[in-house]
Amino acid sequence: MASAFQSPKLDNYLDRLKALDRRVMLRYRLDDLYQSLEDSCCYLYLQPSYSAWDSDRYAQLVLQSGETLEARGDLTSARDKYLAVARFFQMMTSAGVHLPQSNVNVPQEAYKRLQAFSEKDGLQEQARFYASLAARAERAEENDWIASPNRIRDSDVTRWSANLVKTSGVGMFLCGGILLTCLVHVIRKHQFLGPNSPGPGRITTAFGIGGAVGLLLSSATLYTAYRPYAEIFQGYLRTGDESQLPLLSSFLDHTGVLLGSEGFYGDVRVYFWFAVSSLCVLALLLAVITFVAKHLRPRESI
Repeated sequence: MASAFQSPKLDNYLDRLKALDRRVMLRYRLDDLYQSLEDSCCYLYLQPSYSAWDSDRYAQLVLQSGETLEARGDLTSARDKYLAVARFFQMMTSAGVHLPQSNVNVPQEAYKRLQAFSEKDGLQEQARFYASLAARAERAEENDWIASPNRIRDSDVTRWSANLVKTSGVGMFLCGGILLTCLVHVIRKHQFLGPNSPGPGRITTAFGIGGAVGLLLSSATLYTAYRPYAEIFQGYLRTGDESQLPLLSSFLDHTGVLLGSEGFYGDVRVYFWFAVSSLCVLALLLAVITFVAKHLRPRESI
């Protein structure tokens, strides 16, 4: 990171990284959207995700070392530290690179420190220049969330499509369960009553038809909602067209959130699947206990 901060130019290698990803996906026929484009940080910050975070963290360490030197009275070395941070972020801004939001606005802090040094030296014009850069850095942080490449205008469309996909998936699961339950009920009834048993009742028939129709409609809806984004991905693989990748990344981000859990903080998926697993374990224990109690019950003597 020290070498990067002293480098005369910035190269994020993102174009070569995306080209390599595309060649690997074509060679090994990877068609899983979630696995292929799951690292959306690259497209959000215009640099690999680890370098984005590491640049910000290293800049904070440089600022802290400058503050330590300033407290010791080594003003020249402290000023060099602040200048190094300011120069690096100027270079990143010129390259159009976005940094992840953190608790500390690093470039703003560096400009404020340099402004204080200029005011002490009586360089008012230079102090006003650093003050303007600090204000610009603050405005850039406020606008970064709105102006980021992943926050595209039709995010409402991708959110709606993602909710439609998730709802269709839940509908397929429920309708398939209803249809399977009706089928098992008819088979068990035939086994107990023999070949002369009456057909399925009205309730069973109604639930069976409803489950079959619901399964068909859910499958068609899932295919219709998912197909356009699959075409975007296939178009990217065939021609290398990246213009629609932000739309695809936004769709994948929304599908990664559980249905109905939007706006909740924390990893809701962990608690959801923990609750589902706990219910499954309880159901299994109840079935085992019922089975054991039924077969271990003493038979009445004749």
